[in-house]
Amino acid sequence: MMHRIAVSALIVFCVGAVSALASGQEGSDASATPEQAAAGGRYQESPMLAALVASGDLPPVEERLPVEPFVVGQGVLIEDKYLDFEIGQFGGTLRLVHDRVGWNPDVFIMGNEPLVSAPTGDISVKGIRGNILHSYEVSDDNRVFTFRLREGLRWSDGAPITMDDVLFAYEDVLKNENITASVPNWLRAGNSSDGAPMVLEMVDPWTFRITFEEPYGGFLAQLAIVIWQGYQYILKPKHYLEQFHADYTPLQDLEPMIKEAGFEAGAWWNLFRSKDVSRWELVRPKGFGFPAIAPWIMTDNSPELVLYERNPYYFKVDEAGNQLPYIDKLRDSKTEDTEMSNFKVIAGEVDYFREGGSLVNLPLYKENEQRSGFRTKMYKWVSTNVVLPNHTFADPVWRELIADLRFRRALNMAINREELKEAVSYGFAELPEVSPSEYDPDQANALLDEMGLTRDAEGWRQRPDGKRLVISIENSSRHPDFVPTIELVVEYWRELGIETTAQTIATNLQRQRGGANELMMTIEALHTNIWKTANGFHHDYLPRAATWAPLWHTWYSSGGTAGEEPPADVKRLFELSEKLATAIPESPEALAALDEIYQRLHDNVYFFVALEKILKTQLVSARLGNVPTDGHSVGVNYSVEQMFFRSEG
Repeated sequence: MMHRIAVSALIVFCVGAVSALASGQEGSDASATPEQAAAGGRYQESPMLAALVASGDLPPVEERLPVEPFVVGQGVLIEDKYLDFEIGQFGGTLRLVHDRVGWNPDVFIMGNEPLVSAPTGDISVKGIRGNILHSYEVSDDNRVFTFRLREGLRWSDGAPITMDDVLFAYEDVLKNENITASVPNWLRAGNSSDGAPMVLEMVDPWTFRITFEEPYGGFLAQLAIVIWQGYQYILKPKHYLEQFHADYTPLQDLEPMIKEAGFEAGAWWNLFRSKDVSRWELVRPKGFGFPAIAPWIMTDNSPELVLYERNPYYFKVDEAGNQLPYIDKLRDSKTEDTEMSNFKVIAGEVDYFREGGSLVNLPLYKENEQRSGFRTKMYKWVSTNVVLPNHTFADPVWRELIADLRFRRALNMAINREELKEAVSYGFAELPEVSPSEYDPDQANALLDEMGLTRDAEGWRQRPDGKRLVISIENSSRHPDFVPTIELVVEYWRELGIETTAQTIATNLQRQRGGANELMMTIEALHTNIWKTANGFHHDYLPRAATWAPLWHTWYSSGGTAGEEPPADVKRLFELSEKLATAIPESPEALAALDEIYQRLHDNVYFFVALEKILKTQLVSARLGNVPTDGHSVGVNYSVEQMFFRSEG
């Protein structure tokens, strides 16, 4: 039996009260009707698009929108209490800045349109609703998920999005072993490398069904918000990619392109992979010219500047029938580092700045707000500053030390979090729940003494092999708060007699060295408080490529064929993460798994959470409208399509 979920009642369903579903909007995306949105049957568009329609270079707006657009209004993308929605004005260029190599995380989130969405970034607030997809159904046993496309939806180049794009993504890409060496765990039963891959089948020209061998209550959450999945595994532009696929284009026609790309003769799948674009790559140079579903499309890309223009075929409108986004263009400048990005903000050259915003610069922001024409907003941030020791680092003596719970507890309780909270975060943070927050340097010293870590003539602790105990922390400048946090941690541990050093390195180098198991210790902003209300599916608490045990991560992600087998207690974390991923969000099963994860992280102190629930400093132009007063920072970033520039004066 199939039951249709009214998304406004999703949370009721999630706790098992299926009988409570009675919203009268069966299977809809819980937004206004197209008739209401179209203001009497007419849609409006930006003047820059109207000019292209008038010249014959673009079809009329009614032909570019789906039959039922996604309608944005009060309380749709942002909680009612945080925004009094206004019908906006078309036009303007949103100026941004980034210091990441090749991409801007802010633009990535703005353009990351999932198949279904948790609009505020928080499932518990507004549930999960249709987004790119019109609606969905879930079977009673949470094994079968049925989705309906928005009829008339189009790619950014104007090509229709049809069931052919869904079947191509599944049959010709996901199931093609040359292209996809291994189906991702999240598309397998149990969210596990051992689980059978999903099965996709067409129901009718606008409906498809995904089936798993086992119940998978968290699948919708995976599609909606987890690790910014986007739509690319389920939906691909067949009309564009088939020209690089040997099932659609003769191999002899592909060979010149294969040769030009530098691949081995006949290896058309390498050519295909080089032309396909993942969710992360849409805002990188590779995404230039690739058909997409996003508010803005890249029009120029250079090392210094990336330009975007509004997508004429974007599928959202406001309640008055105005096609979104309101803002016409994005201008994204590249800087050398986060400090340079902040200088551009202070100089009044940036209209929107989230990722690089920092509490450590809060006094500087407030001092320059009026002169530079921006507002300093303080939003909730799911991330925490986490000091991450590498449990699989190549040094065997270090591994012996870090495997000893006494050593980890000593390092953790030597951190003065109250001082960190005031000195680094100006009080806009909380002491952690994931790590014990007790500050007791005397007890920390006693634990190190108990381990036999004696001091040399200069007072420094010695390792079991007689060498001086040295901890080397390599941190990134990606978040300005990292540097003062680590500077204080260095002081705390040196007071224990542990010679501790810190070096700030480029973010890409940090990621490379972390993935190669070459970092002894680092710091990251992770979701280790697990964003409970969002769904608990961010798995940053697990060993990962550049966090606290890269070789254990490799073992797990490879199904045990590579890396290094972790101890039983860490294996249990992996098991619990699978349970969490397959349980219905906030169900008793999910909460039980989450509680055990929390308890195990707290008791074993695998890493050291400095602070939690740190507020995020976010800077926006004073001219921008529809900017929320509060809420989740990422949820705000997801809603930029509804922001607009107010007219001067």
